[in-house]
Amino acid sequence: MSRVIKTVIFAMCIAFLVIGCGISKKTGAVKADGDPVKIAADAEAKKKADGGAEMDLNKQIADKKWEEHARNKLNTIFYYEKETVSYPSRGFIRVWRKRVLPYRMVDKEIISLEEIDCKRDKHRSIFIQVVRKDDKVETFKKPSPDWAAIFPGSPEESLMDKYCGEASKAR
Repeated sequence: MSRVIKTVIFAMCIAFLVIGCGISKKTGAVKADGDPVKIAADAEAKKKADGGAEMDLNKQIADKKWEEHARNKLNTIFYYEKETVSYPSRGFIRVWRKRVLPYRMVDKEIISLEEIDCKRDKHRSIFIQVVRKDDKVETFKKPSPDWAAIFPGSPEESLMDKYCGEASKAR
């Protein structure tokens, strides 16, 4: 089996695992900086400031400037938001990603906030929003407990190649 197909199968398995494991669903706002603790504090402050009105998560995601960074043989297109790539600690990258899935898949797209551990070649999702074919949206804000391996030639590896050098200098 080719490396690309294995990578796609692995990515799909992780997505289905995350969704199927009953990650607790929460609603609320997510700011572009991606820090879950700061997100909660900012959302609370925003609620107090505008009389309890909730921030529009879909607008925030729609406002992101997605840049394509990979495609696979199954026609999945991988994007990331370059402007908000951050380094929460030395050797780690935090990045917003979007996967636009082919028409024959169950879902249209998956948007996630992910952490990449450059030293161990692993990644995990902190936030996931899945848009189904029927346009129903499911949001998961509990970090994945397990880190998944990053395989050679994968979309995650392309992000590592771009940003791990900078991550090693962080804090």
